[in-house]
Amino acid sequence: MVSFTASPNWRRFVLFAIPWFLLLSSVSAESPEGSGKSKSRDISGGADLQSESGHEFTPWMSLSELNAYFESLDGDKPGGKNFWDRGNWIDKVEGRWEAGIPQYRISHSAVPERRASWWFWYLNQDRESFDRLVHQLADEGFTLVQFNSYVRPGGSERFQGVWHKLIPLTHAALLPAGHYQLAEIQGTKLAESVVSLVIEGERISGHGPVHEFKGSVRDRFSGTITATEIAKPTLRTVKSADLERDVLKLLENATWKEEQGKIRVVKDGRTVLRFERDEPSADAVPPKQ
Repeated sequence: MVSFTASPNWRRFVLFAIPWFLLLSSVSAESPEGSGKSKSRDISGGADLQSESGHEFTPWMSLSELNAYFESLDGDKPGGKNFWDRGNWIDKVEGRWEAGIPQYRISHSAVPERRASWWFWYLNQDRESFDRLVHQLADEGFTLVQFNSYVRPGGSERFQGVWHKLIPLTHAALLPAGHYQLAEIQGTKLAESVVSLVIEGERISGHGPVHEFKGSVRDRFSGTITATEIAKPTLRTVKSADLERDVLKLLENATWKEEQGKIRVVKDGRTVLRFERDEPSADAVPPKQ
């Protein structure tokens, strides 16, 4: 899922969906006559309320209290990294109706050592949305490790879930650092580049006509791409903007390969994007010393 945002405070919108990228089904409905109890199922094999690392569930919290809890986990962000960037993920999430409001609790743990991983967690999904996520994320290779549901006073059921995806490590070398230009998309060569890409170690960044973006490519796999709007589409750029959005979606959950100074992005065994190194023009006049 490409995350488009206008500000870095994405976790303030935790109510609907929170995707995150890190390196290194049927549910029976509960009677609305209940007192707000929730039903949970741990699909990963755990039988109690503890995560694999021994972390217990947090206390039940309102949405605002949950956001405040996330802020406390971040601390002063050593090295500019928040709690999740520092090698942690959510492994369980539950919701319930209590005292006239929805409440939530989570369990988090360290990502398995030296494993590349992606993960998603969602709150407050209706049955249709949750069923769609189950099939969509399964098709993308994610495992639903735990889910939960509760019933609101009006009788509507709400679902929470956590998906993990561990990537087999290949110990491949880092992609060659440098500046690249998009040369091909879905087998179609471009007469003019629309998207620029910069590779620096494990980090990638770039921009198109409407968005700038950033993400990670670790062990030759990429995860969530965060895009920030830098311009409004115009009549002249609307087609380029549409192509740019397609590129950002193709960059996610993909395998990266290199060959003769070119970068290929591969999905389902086929090359969907090709970038060529942006070399300085031979006719360029060198700067004066």
